[in-house]
Amino acid sequence: MDTLSKDVIVRKYLSFLHRAEKHDISWKKAAVFVGGEKRLERLIAEGRIRYHKPDGASNTMWRFNFADIVNNARPVSELTRFPIDDPRMRPALASFGVGCTTFEL
Repeated sequence: MDTLSKDVIVRKYLSFLHRAEKHDISWKKAAVFVGGEKRLERLIAEGRIRYHKPDGASNTMWRFNFADIVNNARPVSELTRFPIDDPRMRPALASFGVGCTTFEL
């Protein structure tokens, strides 16, 4: 994969994180993204995930910052097994709209 493609991927990721800063998600969804409730509790204790519990009823839900959750998400093993330049990664990259020949000049 050429440098331009990697640059585009990084810019898209940073743009996504910037937009995710404005959104909150629930406990259950946060646990799914980070890889389980125990890991979520550990990340909260370490201060790596911002959260708040809205005032009001005693049964209101905890809300977690979506950008922090994405930053601490556990990687999917099928996507991290191979280097990004490996031909076996082409289908995964293509599913995100990035191909090895997409940005050729």
